Amino acid sequence: REVGLNVGIAGSASDERLHPEKAIPGAARLLHIKAKRLGELAFLRYGQPDGVEFWKFVTAAYNGGEGTVALAMGNAYRVGIGLAREQGLVGTEAVSYARRYASKWENLKVGGTNSPLGLAAASYFPNIATQKYHEIGNYPTQIMARVAGHYK
Repeated sequence: REVGLNVGIAGSASDERLHPEKAIPGAARLLHIKAKRLGELAFLRYGQPDGVEFWKFVTAAYNGGEGTVALAMGNAYRVGIGLAREQGLVGTEAVSYARRYASKWENLKVGGTNSPLGLAAASYFPNIATQKYHEIGNYPTQIMARVAGHYK
C-alpha cells in the first residue's frame, strides 16, 4: 500500500489496484520512478540499455527492486571487465565492453544462481535467493512476451 500511495493509489478497504482507471496510471508512474532511479543508480555507472533491453531492466526493478537490479548490473560490469581483459582490451575499450555487457539483460543471468543477478538476489533476499533469482530473471521476458502479444 505504501508504494500505491507513492503513485496516487490510496490504500483503502477496496483495493484500488483492481480498478484499471486508477491502477494503470499508477503503474505507469511507478515504472517512471523505477526507470529514473535505475538511471541514477546503475545506467550512468554501468551502461545504458536501449529499446526492449531498457524495459527488461525497468520491469525487473518493478518486480525485484531497483537496488537489486543496480547491484546485478554492477556485478555484470565487473564480469565484463574481466572478459574484456581476457580479450586483451584495456582502458576505455575495456570499460566500453563492460558497459555493453552489463546493459544486456541476459548477461545478468549467465551462471544461474551464481550469476550477477543471482548474487544480487542473495544479497537482497538471503532466505529466498533462488526463488527471487528465477522470479526477477524471468519476469521481464514474460512481460515483454505479453506486450508482443505472445501471451494472453
